Amino acid sequence: MKDLKKFDLFDDGEIYKNHNIQEFYVESLRARQLIESEATKLAILNATSKELQKNKIYLPKVNRGIG
Repeated sequence: MKDLKKFDLFDDGEIYKNHNIQEFYVESLRARQLIESEATKLAILNATSKELQKNKIYLPKVNRGIG
């Protein structure tokens, strides 16, 4: 996966340092966003016409905050 930085949180000299934990948290969020984005793309590509029609009705409601 591109744009994800690999690091060792439990390095001998840096066990549980605040900076590493924050970096780990940020990288975890990035990974989650990437996974969700890819899952959404695949769901759209594999959706039936009925599912696509249902989403066209549902999404405007979500945008207005009433979904």
